[in-house]
Amino acid sequence: MKNKNNTCLVSFIYPDKLNHLDYFVSKLKEQTDQKFDFVLFINNSNKKIKNKYIKKKIYINYPIVKSRFVMIQKIKNLDYKNIIFLDIDDTMSKRRIEFSKKMLKFNSLVVNDIVVKSGKKKLMNYISKRIKNGTSIDFKLIRNKNFIGMSNSAITKTLIKNIKFTYNKKILIFDWFFWSYVMRKKKIKATFTNKFYTYYNVREKSVTRLPTIMNKKNIKQINRIIKNHFSALKFNVKIKNLVKKNNLWWEFNEK
Repeated sequence: MKNKNNTCLVSFIYPDKLNHLDYFVSKLKEQTDQKFDFVLFINNSNKKIKNKYIKKKIYINYPIVKSRFVMIQKIKNLDYKNIIFLDIDDTMSKRRIEFSKKMLKFNSLVVNDIVVKSGKKKLMNYISKRIKNGTSIDFKLIRNKNFIGMSNSAITKTLIKNIKFTYNKKILIFDWFFWSYVMRKKKIKATFTNKFYTYYNVREKSVTRLPTIMNKKNIKQINRIIKNHFSALKFNVKIKNLVKKNNLWWEFNEK
């Protein structure tokens, strides 16, 4: 049966995040545009999740990064034109669904601004301090600047329709690898906007604890991540140094 809505919001939930679900759904109900379906990927959990707002549940059982690879493959089989991503412990401005759908009529990828939340601390307009509203996103911009996550991106399914890639255990952070891979393979229309935003919560268990922490240990870890990703993507680029001032999750200059 064909879906009534042509847009879905996709999120991931893990056993330690189950307590976020009710609040997450309550915020989805505040969206000005309710013509979308909520698709939830449930990872490493045998617990039956009951919530009438969930349109489709997909159970998988893989490590965190690999689960994202599997997610993309399964999304290809969903009957939706537009896919909007949001992690289960993040939230978004009330018009994100509405505006994302409008912008996806003219773009295959829409990336929105974020508000970084760490305890009581908030960093407003985090991405637009480095990237101007309306900037066209190309391969080099994504390769050198990590600013697209699974909480501030929306795509048309055509973007991933013919994309084939396999899991690589050296990849420590899926998002940056995925968008770099896609933009390298395809020349697409993609744009950044600060007209709506995602509330991004810094995770204590994050690989780098960015963007609220930047120290020698972090920089060493980031360089290792970039090196592994470049190796997997077969990029021949030498990194000169990481940019620290008003940094994105990370960014670097080429030699």
